[in-house]
Amino acid sequence: MAFNPSTILYGRWTPNAATLAETKTIINNVLDTVEAHLELGGSRDEILLSRIDLCSTFSPVTNTQQLLLTAHKTTLTPRSKNVLYRSKRGLESVQNKLKRRTVSICDKSLQSRLKTPTLRIEVSLKRATLKELCPTLATLDEPLCQTMFNTMVGSWITACEELPHTPPL
Repeated sequence: MAFNPSTILYGRWTPNAATLAETKTIINNVLDTVEAHLELGGSRDEILLSRIDLCSTFSPVTNTQQLLLTAHKTTLTPRSKNVLYRSKRGLESVQNKLKRRTVSICDKSLQSRLKTPTLRIEVSLKRATLKELCPTLATLDEPLCQTMFNTMVGSWITACEELPHTPPL
């Protein structure tokens, strides 16, 4: 069973993402339930993180397909490759996967059938990366999340910022 605070709060296909504060509330509610039946054997702050997903959603976006093409052409690290996913309706996402993390950029309006063009960038960090950057629940905060996100997607952001800007819809 997957634990996804955004799904818990907003439903499976939502474009909305849970904030860190909302996520921590859900985690504490789950831990309250667990502690009613088991002894945790330590502080909640010492709980190790095995994976964390971070995302940023942009809407409206006037050039979603061009942004996906640009991300596909831009490597995030010298030894990683981007994989482009298409559907009959257009480019859906670009994914860059390494053993310790996965980064993707997707047309959320295609995936969730939204009327407003929406782009989402997602970062999934695994335990090997978190051991160094954010080992426990106590170390998880907004500035650190922002730093981890920006570090992982910096090349894509820079490449997309260099595109000609078009006025919003």
